[in-house]
Amino acid sequence: MVSTFATAQKDDLEIGKRDSVQVIQWVETGTSYFFTNSDSCVYYMFKALDLSRSINYDYGISIALYRLAESYRLTGDFVNALHFGFQALEHYRLIQDLDGEFAVISSIGSLYLDLSDYRKALDYLKQIEKQFNNQESFRLNLSNIRFVWTTIGGCYQGLGLLDSAYMYHKKALEDPDMEFDQTPVQALTLRRMADVRVLQGEKAEALSLYRKALETAASKGLTNYLDMGNVLNGKAAIYKSLDQQDSAIYFAKMAYRKAREINRRLSVLVSSKLLSSIYREKDQKDSALFYQDIVVALSDSLYGLPKHRELQLMVLHQQEEYQNNIRLEAAQKERRRILMLLSVLLVFVIVSFLLYRNYRSERLAQQKIAQSYQKLQSTQAQLIQSEKMASLGELTAGIAHEIQNPLNFVNNFSEVSSELIEEVKETRAKSRALRQSSGTEITTEEQLEDEILEDIKQNLEKINHHGKRADAIVKGMLEHSRTSSGEKELTDINSLAGEYLNLAYQSFKSKNEGVDIKLITDLDPTIPKIELVRADIGKVLLNILNNAFYAVTSSRHGGQAFEIQELPKVTIKTKNLGNTIQISISDNGPGIPDAIKDKIFQPFFTTKPTGQGTGLGLSLSYDIVKAHGGDLRLETEEGKGSKFTILLS
Repeated sequence: MVSTFATAQKDDLEIGKRDSVQVIQWVETGTSYFFTNSDSCVYYMFKALDLSRSINYDYGISIALYRLAESYRLTGDFVNALHFGFQALEHYRLIQDLDGEFAVISSIGSLYLDLSDYRKALDYLKQIEKQFNNQESFRLNLSNIRFVWTTIGGCYQGLGLLDSAYMYHKKALEDPDMEFDQTPVQALTLRRMADVRVLQGEKAEALSLYRKALETAASKGLTNYLDMGNVLNGKAAIYKSLDQQDSAIYFAKMAYRKAREINRRLSVLVSSKLLSSIYREKDQKDSALFYQDIVVALSDSLYGLPKHRELQLMVLHQQEEYQNNIRLEAAQKERRRILMLLSVLLVFVIVSFLLYRNYRSERLAQQKIAQSYQKLQSTQAQLIQSEKMASLGELTAGIAHEIQNPLNFVNNFSEVSSELIEEVKETRAKSRALRQSSGTEITTEEQLEDEILEDIKQNLEKINHHGKRADAIVKGMLEHSRTSSGEKELTDINSLAGEYLNLAYQSFKSKNEGVDIKLITDLDPTIPKIELVRADIGKVLLNILNNAFYAVTSSRHGGQAFEIQELPKVTIKTKNLGNTIQISISDNGPGIPDAIKDKIFQPFFTTKPTGQGTGLGLSLSYDIVKAHGGDLRLETEEGKGSKFTILLS
């Protein structure tokens, strides 16, 4: 019986060895297709992943997930790239493989570079550089650190820090202590150095660097390596700027073909933009339209709103898992003594401060990216505005969700702490009653302890109160980030205006009994129906009307003082201007001072008292109108009221 069991164990080991060898063979076969055929690479990696999971082969799972993430990144499928990248990172950490862990981190950093989220990319890449510089803890594979350096250079280029970008590219290319052992990284670095030189106006040197990049790839037989399309696109762009249109078309078409052959959609997008622009200048409308259609389709596929939402959900899922782990640990500690609980609360205050600081930094970075993107796509204003709204909304939603969890902890712990203090007080009261019945008096120390407990309870109530205020602000941020998925439909503007005027007024009256406002409507019957997202424009009208009601009533009941000459009045007016429809909402409130007029559409800016407004309504309204290709304007005079005008085409 023992012999039979030992033989079975040996057979299992032999089968396991054969299976692991098969996994490695599939990984190597898939890797051989990495630069030339992404579909084949993905096919073999999935075979390796399935077999590795069936035999619990951790290394095979990790390397297959990493290769899948890289393959999807190079083809522009950022959702799957991030999905498999996070899984690979988790598995490499599980088997404590630092080389693999930092390779995945550099891949995720490159993905955020492709998405133009340079700050987040640097967050990942700087982790690796820091570890590499720490000689005692870790020494990264040389080709990987070169790739990290040139990718950091790409981030600095995106941020406009061209000198820093060139320095990192040069460091990756010319470090005397290292020899290059990975030709694609060398060619990639040469191409990025050329890109920087183009931005610095050194076109001759840039062409020389592009040529070196191609020669480097050709020297190792990598004529179809992953960056070939970008090199050719760079040369095409230079020739276009030199008004050598035939050469520009030649290289752009070559880039287009090469990128299509190996399914590099980012390169196809760049070459299509170049070709569309060149043919438009040459007045070859059919060719220009052909490539412009490709640009629109690829832009939607790579960066459209559904893709942004999927990416954001992916990131939020990872953050929720992280927060769930924290919540589990916190649940184990919540029964500890009161002093330990107060220490935890202090930690959360610090974390909240750090999150707020990171939030401000993220917003500044996002604004710079949005401005740069607008300049590059000035001929497609309405499309740019929609993408800007999507990017801003996702960033705000991500940050809001990050803040929401710590806020929940602050509120929950403050409530639990209050309950614990009540329990302590009840226990002390029972004990004190027993002692008094036996003739023992209350000591001064006990009275002091009672006062301290009461002070702690009041502090917790204040923490809970302000935590709920912050929670309301976060909910406002989430509302600001939420974009409608509704379709445009033919809408009667007059009917819409009347409906939302009635809705806003009835809502206001239900909260402010005894307050009367004179409503005036002047609706142009010649206005035709126009296509718009009804719910979104209704939200704009609701926000502006609510502000108008507040302005004309708060100033007459303890608000800002000004000379009152007539009863509260709000007027809504529509007018047909031919190609444009005008909707105006005016009030006879106190008006807006000149000092703050320019800030009125900024997010989080409000003139209402603390706790009565988040400053997001007008900002959201402005973005919605812009997304419809319209404009939202303000006319105001201090002491004489305000007028908001919506223009829709």
